[in-house]
Order: sequence, then structure tokens, then C-alpha cells
Amino acid sequence: MKFYLSLIFTFVILISKGNCQYILDTVYVNDERILSVEEEWRLKAIRDIEKGDYYLLTFGMIKLIANPWDITELTRKYGFTYKYEGFVEGGFFYNDEVRKHLDSLNGKGWYDNFLNEYKALEDSAFKKLK
Repeated sequence: MKFYLSLIFTFVILISKGNCQYILDTVYVNDERILSVEEEWRLKAIRDIEKGDYYLLTFGMIKLIANPWDITELTRKYGFTYKYEGFVEGGFFYNDEVRKHLDSLNGKGWYDNFLNEYKALEDSAFKKLK
């Protein structure tokens, strides 16, 4: 019995964003197309959205100055939950897809409003620490 594994790389593109690098690739195994990292993570986001689960992934070390309950209330206001993932190479694409769908629910500019409110919570909590 013979086993053949054929890999054909049609293109590889390296994208740098901050300290993260993403490799987008198209790979075929035995004439079957394998999803790129971007496609895989966008599809995961779409599947979660179809189930009604709107997550924004967080990466790296968690910085939590504000009260976690206040943050939970704020994320609920905008219709999502933070989900800690450590570091995953496709998280940027996942979050991008979720934000697009949240734009349709909350209107354009919602994320900037969220960040401003989040910053206000942090500032308030930081003042209490002093």
C-alpha cells in the first residue's frame, strides 16, 4: 500500500502588523484545497456569529485595572464577550470578522465609543488606587 502526500504551495505572503506576523497561504493536499490561516479564523468567527456568540479575542497578558463586572456590563452593552485566547495566529482575522458584524448591530464607530468608555472605566479605577 502506497501513501502519497503532495503539497503545492501556490503563494505565501507575509504581513506584518505591529509585533505580529501573519502568513497567508494556499495549500493543496492531494488536490484538496486547505484553508489559509485567515480563511480558517474568519470561518470560525462566522460560525460563532451564526450561533449568536459574539466574542472578541484577547491576547497576551491581561491588563485588568477596572472592575471586571463593569467591563462585563460594558461588553454586553455592545453585544459581545471578551474571550482570552493567549496567542493564536489568526485572532486578528477572527476579531476583524466579528467587528464587521457588530458594526451592523451597533452602527459605525461603536468600537471607538466602546474603547472610550473602557478607558474611562480604567481611569476611574486607577484614580481610586492612588
